[in-house]
Order: sequence, then C-alpha cells, then structure tokens
Amino acid sequence: MRQTYRIIGWAALLAGISFLGQPLVTAIVPTIDGKMVTDPAIIGGTLWLAVLEGGIFLGLAIGLGMLVIGMDEALGSARSVAGRAHFLTGIAAAFGWLLVASIGLERYSSVTGVASSFGEEGRLVFFQSWALNVTTGIFVASIASGIWWIGTAIRGSKAGVLGRPLALFAGMVGALNVLASLVGVPWLVLLQIPLFFVVGIVFLRRSVRLAPTRTSPEVAPA
Repeated sequence: MRQTYRIIGWAALLAGISFLGQPLVTAIVPTIDGKMVTDPAIIGGTLWLAVLEGGIFLGLAIGLGMLVIGMDEALGSARSVAGRAHFLTGIAAAFGWLLVASIGLERYSSVTGVASSFGEEGRLVFFQSWALNVTTGIFVASIASGIWWIGTAIRGSKAGVLGRPLALFAGMVGALNVLASLVGVPWLVLLQIPLFFVVGIVFLRRSVRLAPTRTSPEVAPA
C-alpha cells in the first residue's frame, strides 16, 4: 500500500504542477488586439510554445492517468461494476487532456501550413475549427474528471482512503467541474489545482508514515 500511496502522491503533484501552466499558456498564446492570430508565419515563429503547451497538457494527462490507476488500486474498485465505471471515467478524463495536448501541437505542425493558401476569412474558419476541437477535449476532460472526483469522494470516504474533509473537498470540486462544463464557466475547472496538491501532499505523507522502521539486528546466541 505504501508504494500505491507514493504513486498517488507524485501523480497528483505532477498533475497539479502541469495544470498550473494552463493559465500561462492562455496568457501567452499570440493574439493581435485580443483576436486569434491566423497568419501561419507568425505562428511558425512561436514554435517554442509547442513544447510548452504540449508538455503542460501531456504532463496533466500522465499525472491524472497515474492518479486514476493508483486510486483504483487503493480502493480495490476493480472488483465491482461501479468501481470499473469509476476507473474508466477517470481514464476518459486523462484521455481528454491527451487530446488537448495533441490538438495543441497540431497548431504548430505542418498542418497549419495548409492554411497559407487560404484567404483571411478561410484561415479564420480553419483556426476556429481548431479552437473548437481544443474546447471539445477540454469539455471531455472537465466533465469526466468532475464525475471521477465525485466518485472518488464517495468511494474513498466509504473505504477510509479519504478522510471526511478531503472527501468533501474532492466532491465539491468535482461537482463544480461538471457545472463549469455545462454552463460554460471555464475558470471553475482551475479549482482542481489546489485539490491535486492537497491529495499529493496527503498521500505522500501517508507513504512516509507507512515506511518500515529500521530495527537493530538481534544478537545470535553464542
């Protein structure tokens, strides 16, 4: 169980640290007077953003995916239909962020070069379609992760894996994630960031407490 708790802890911290970069990416993506840049030449000059953006969302996908796997192991949930549904919902959330990472990288790939031959209106439609695909990935990740956090709160509390305060926090964040996706309030999704950090710290501390204590060797009788 100690190893499982360590996996949960480090995975949650990886997801939290990666998620912290999401507002940064939103702030530094090139725009002109607040409008989307549709000139492939300008986008091609910011290839460093591909590494940053792809790394952030890939880290989030990996962190959340490992967190889901670790939590499933801790809950022993693979033994029930509800547990398997909970696990698959978490994997769907991780896949959503992987989809966002892939589509984000597409913006800086040779695919964007196709838009060079379009007029300004054609390029605008092209990149609006790209933005819609990104939004789809975010919606998948947000709704699925919200449902997963609610399931984690309920099952974790019953199994004694999550304390009551942490379970309430996870359930509240999960519900707000689902609500944010349904009503279009994206900033509520960022409430997952402190939850990731709290879960990471709690489970890493538990893993330390479960570490075997070193005992002095017994002296063999003469």
